[in-house]
Amino acid sequence: MRNNWHYITFLLAAITQLEVVFASGGINTHTSAILFPWFCQIVGLLVYFFLSRWCHWFPYTAAMFLVGVCMGCSLDVEDTSENNLFETSVNQWLNMDGDLVLLIFLPGLLFLDAYNVNFHLFTQSLFQIAILAFPGVLAGTYLTGLIAKNFLGWNFNLALTFGSILSATDPVAVSALLNECGAPPRLKMHVSGESLLNDGAAIVFFSIYKSLYLFEIDEGGENIDIANGFKTFFKMSLGGVALGISFGLGLIL
Repeated sequence: MRNNWHYITFLLAAITQLEVVFASGGINTHTSAILFPWFCQIVGLLVYFFLSRWCHWFPYTAAMFLVGVCMGCSLDVEDTSENNLFETSVNQWLNMDGDLVLLIFLPGLLFLDAYNVNFHLFTQSLFQIAILAFPGVLAGTYLTGLIAKNFLGWNFNLALTFGSILSATDPVAVSALLNECGAPPRLKMHVSGESLLNDGAAIVFFSIYKSLYLFEIDEGGENIDIANGFKTFFKMSLGGVALGISFGLGLIL
């Protein structure tokens, strides 16, 4: 019961902060940008409180996914008038630079999951994890791309770009769902380890297929072919690992 009161207290504090923002009358671009994250926190608290009291069997991550789908279908993000501050805030987040997600938000999510990884189990399962993270992601990209090409009639490179976006799993959501279901440690390691590594593979595939669809060259002006694709893959995936190891060794030495 004490934990529930903590959630209620935080919820009331969040609502109070929103009331202060609206009452101050100083609404501007920066102020409206924080409305959507605050609203998501309030919704998350309400959903968690409801599930903890009445629906223990329903996974929290699945519930938030359904809430997000409903919000996405119901919002009219084209209406950005001054009288609709919430949809203005949503529109700002929808149109933010993709590099902001890649360089600011994603590293924190990956670090949280990597910090809790059992290193012994990870090394034991590294071969299976690597198969799932690299060939598995490529297979998922092509299967999803084939479905998009055949059912939606898209260009094949556009369909593969779409497939590369959907082929990567979210490490935080997957780990939380497995913990709630009480999955065996080795299975959790396979899924969470794969979700840690597949982001690098998915980003590389996305960059290659996006360049093929838009320009038929990469960002450096070189023609996209198999050799250049492998070069980009190893540069972005193994280069990131090498950079991370270098920073880690620099911190502990």
